[in-house]
Amino acid sequence: MKKNIIVFVLCLIACLAIFYLTYSTHSEIDQRGNASSTTETQSEKAPIGDDILNQQIQKLATNLEVKVTEDKLFQDLNNYKIEIEDLKKNQSKSFVKNYVIKQSAQLVKCLKKDYCGTKADPDGFFDEFATPGHTLLSRELRLLNTMLDDGDLAPSDLAFSELVKFENKNILESTADLFLKSNPSESELGTFLDNSSQLEGAKKQAFYFRLIGRANTSQREILIANLAEELKKSTPYSVVAFFQKISSLKLSEEELVTISRSGCPLKEDNEISWNSFSYNFKKYTSENSFDLFIDEICP
Repeated sequence: MKKNIIVFVLCLIACLAIFYLTYSTHSEIDQRGNASSTTETQSEKAPIGDDILNQQIQKLATNLEVKVTEDKLFQDLNNYKIEIEDLKKNQSKSFVKNYVIKQSAQLVKCLKKDYCGTKADPDGFFDEFATPGHTLLSRELRLLNTMLDDGDLAPSDLAFSELVKFENKNILESTADLFLKSNPSESELGTFLDNSSQLEGAKKQAFYFRLIGRANTSQREILIANLAEELKKSTPYSVVAFFQKISSLKLSEEELVTISRSGCPLKEDNEISWNSFSYNFKKYTSENSFDLFIDEICP
């Protein structure tokens, strides 16, 4: 009898031990699962990098002396999820014009000084042409450009001589659009182009393509002549790169001849570049049914 009681007690203890271990294991798994779920939820709410970006934008606001909570347009301009077309809603042309004229001047100043206080991220990455300040300036100019018509702006309203020196494609293209909308004189256009002379490669190409595509007849003549001179001073690589993209420009035969003469020195100096240049020239003339021959332009 005693033996049976002892056996029963031992079995009971064993069952209790198994139950305890099983319950503890499931509880621990549930806790881990809940912790993982919580972590994922927090991650969705605050993607990596957002905190850093918000800090940079706050630093930008400090440099510009902006009270973020009181400036709805500043908030929206720095919310990259909002499209420019949506930013136009409920905004008056005069308000946006005055806002951008004032704040763009401040942005130019602080970007030139120290990139408006922007520092490298934790990984050490820093793009000196694409800081939050550059993005804000780009979005401001794009917004202004969508709201203005020709003649709504004067050449002196914006710091065009400084804006054209920013090697940021979006800033350069918006600057080109806005400058032409200011209806500049020939001398003002010439000065504007002189200020852009430091641009190289793809930035120069995007800038001139935008200007030529938007210019009127008299402005195009100045732009084509200036571009031809700029290409003469460029490297063989730059000349070839330009002609590889020339199909996106709608040129007259006379304009094509003027620009193409800048590539003539390649015929004697760089056979590989010359072959690429002449190939793209012939391709353009064929696509546009021009009766032009490269050997006549560059004998």
